[in-house]
Amino acid sequence: ILVSLFCSASAFAAEEELPEKLKDAPEVAQAQAAYQRGVAALQQGQVDLALTEASAAATLFEAAQGPDSIYVCSALDLKANALLYKPGGYANALPLAQRCLAVREKILGPHHPYVAMSLESVAACSMGTQRWDDATAALERVSALYQKLGGEGDARRVAALGHLADAYQMGGKKDRADQARARQKAAQEGKVFLPSTARELALLGEGMLSRGEPCQALMPVYTRLQAMLDKQKKENQDLALALDVQASCLERDAATLPKALEAMRRAAALYARVLKETDPAVLKAMEKYARLAEASNLVEEAVVLRGKVLDLNTKLFGADSLPVAMAAARLGTLHKDRGALAQAVPFIQRARTILEKRGEDVLGQARLLSTEGELRREMGDYAVFEERRVVFTYCLETLPPNDTVADRASVLQNQALLLKQTGVLDQAEKQYLQVIAMEEQALGADALELSYPLNNLAELLRDQARFPEAAPLYERCLNIRLKHVGHDHPLTATVLQNKALLAWDQRNEEEAAALFDEAIAAYEASVPADHPLLNNTRRNLAVMLRLRGDWPQAEALLQRALDVELKSLGPDHPWIAVSRTQLGLLYMEWNHL
Repeated sequence: ILVSLFCSASAFAAEEELPEKLKDAPEVAQAQAAYQRGVAALQQGQVDLALTEASAAATLFEAAQGPDSIYVCSALDLKANALLYKPGGYANALPLAQRCLAVREKILGPHHPYVAMSLESVAACSMGTQRWDDATAALERVSALYQKLGGEGDARRVAALGHLADAYQMGGKKDRADQARARQKAAQEGKVFLPSTARELALLGEGMLSRGEPCQALMPVYTRLQAMLDKQKKENQDLALALDVQASCLERDAATLPKALEAMRRAAALYARVLKETDPAVLKAMEKYARLAEASNLVEEAVVLRGKVLDLNTKLFGADSLPVAMAAARLGTLHKDRGALAQAVPFIQRARTILEKRGEDVLGQARLLSTEGELRREMGDYAVFEERRVVFTYCLETLPPNDTVADRASVLQNQALLLKQTGVLDQAEKQYLQVIAMEEQALGADALELSYPLNNLAELLRDQARFPEAAPLYERCLNIRLKHVGHDHPLTATVLQNKALLAWDQRNEEEAAALFDEAIAAYEASVPADHPLLNNTRRNLAVMLRLRGDWPQAEALLQRALDVELKSLGPDHPWIAVSRTQLGLLYMEWNHL
């Protein structure tokens, strides 16, 4: 049965018509001759000769057409077919089948019959090497593809469902094998298979997930499954998965993000109850729950969840593992964002120490050191500056010649920020100009990546009161971001606010007020109502209005900012002190003592 899956794919693909311009190419004629000799040799049982001719055909076709060629696939299929008659044949044939599948998907698209045949080849090799999960995933796709091409009762689909049942059975998943046979029987009768129990529905959903079905197909199945299990008052892994899948689909739309969070909150709790603590599904669910909490701007909840993620990673992978470093860095960044600087530093240091001990990711070490330095500077500790300078210099010296522009630009920008913080402004300016020139040459004059050094250089110049030089940089940055992300995006809102501050510095009060309003509108359209960036912009506008003597409007903005911060950040956040200080100054100037 397994060998026959290869035969159909290779024989059918060999009938592809060559492009006209290649028909007379000598390599192609030689490749076709080698291929035909290989087919004849295999039919006569001359396996070694067939392997030799198939390899020669593949090499010649690739020389003529490149590696991504249907004809190369035909030769690889023939070689894989011959390998099945040798010891270890399935293991050796599997990478050839996988390569051929990737090429056919790239050239023909995911819904072509040849792709189904390549999937059958991958399934055959996976079954031959007892990789049952890989085999069933491939055969689920084959079944869905033939259903799309020929309908419910397509004979090829019926056969694929039989193979799928066998693969599930041999993989020890009897319930799924039984369902595959029920689906096969329904297909033979030309009927649609309709699950009647929660377990059958769960198995159907898992098959759809393995095939990569879209949310519009998944949501009805998993919504129905949740309803069935809730009605039966069954809290099990099937219910957790149903909620998990719904959360994945719901989070794609900002309007349904609260529903996604609630579904994932319940799913994570269920996974933790019905599975062992060290089960990877528990960690994966907790990470997803934490991410959704962050996206919902529930900072305090996210901090607790990220702490649990760190603990789970430590238990699963060890204290000095890369996942622990990543989890510690994320938790440290969350503490930093909520203003808990002293709590953030130990986690950032822990992440950097793990990377140093493992001798990995020098760029990651540099970024963490930069974050740590920012925190310590804000806490009044300037001793870290020299350590950061040494690390950034080391990064630049050790980056390989073929490193990405993004990596080198990242280090140079961090280095420029360090120079700015230590007062070496002329050198910082040169660094930013170097990054701009580098990215212009590599990425183009309007690449989104270029907007970051443009904005940073403009900020540096504005801080030095070099307003005429800063203005065109802000304008260029704004135009790039408008082109790539549109008006209603945090990146665009940020540069609008910076332009407002520049206008205020130049005493263009009406222009500054208009730009602040535009920045607030862009933030309101793109981030939650209590997002720190939006709140900070409101506060900046309020300070400007206070200084202009527009006290009622400034009071409303400052009070709104304070209310939001008290709710989302807690009473001890530094921004609470800033807002209260500004309110105090406003009331003094307004004679509301």
